[in-house]
Amino acid sequence: MGYSTPAINSVWERVHEAIPSTQLGGIYGNKPGYHNCRANLPSSDYSVQKPDDKKGDAQAGAGLDLTFPNNEDEKRLMKRLMDAGRAGDPRVHNLRECFGTVDGQNVTGWDFRGMYPVTSDDSHLWHIHISWYRLYATDQKTADDVVSVLLGDEYEADDMNKDDTRAEIAAALRNYHLGSDGSGHWTNENYPNVIKDEKNGVGDRLTRLEKK
Repeated sequence: MGYSTPAINSVWERVHEAIPSTQLGGIYGNKPGYHNCRANLPSSDYSVQKPDDKKGDAQAGAGLDLTFPNNEDEKRLMKRLMDAGRAGDPRVHNLRECFGTVDGQNVTGWDFRGMYPVTSDDSHLWHIHISWYRLYATDQKTADDVVSVLLGDEYEADDMNKDDTRAEIAAALRNYHLGSDGSGHWTNENYPNVIKDEKNGVGDRLTRLEKK
């Protein structure tokens, strides 16, 4: 039987503590997508197909809906999620996606690992939906990181020397290219574009890091 994990529930509790008008729209739900648990879903459901969605507790729901009677609260928190996604903030790396609104009129969202915008139905004009990769639905550290983003805490990176920075980026590139199932997100066609992308390629990013 599926259930709402303590980790994801703690996100709701802490946002509610900070913004008391926030309402819990739901965590576990027996329906398609991340609110349901993997054990209840067919293999065709999009929320069970990624490598990190094939791992973790098969009974754990992996979605969270936060409802905001005050639309200004939703816009503020949604913008923080969107900004973190665009910046590649590691605190949101274990999330699949989010949906909500930043202007009160249009639904927007973000695929956190794909690094591209997504959208959904207009119910997200009054609530924020967040999907966890299922491997991390029970992970308290991931939940704490999500709260940190939602409540507007600044990200503080660990101090690293140049060699450590290069090693971390090289490892991340290898993992992303290969993927945990042996088939990465980059193809032979677009891999060079990512590496050489002007002002955003690996070399440029390293140079900017070294200047800090």
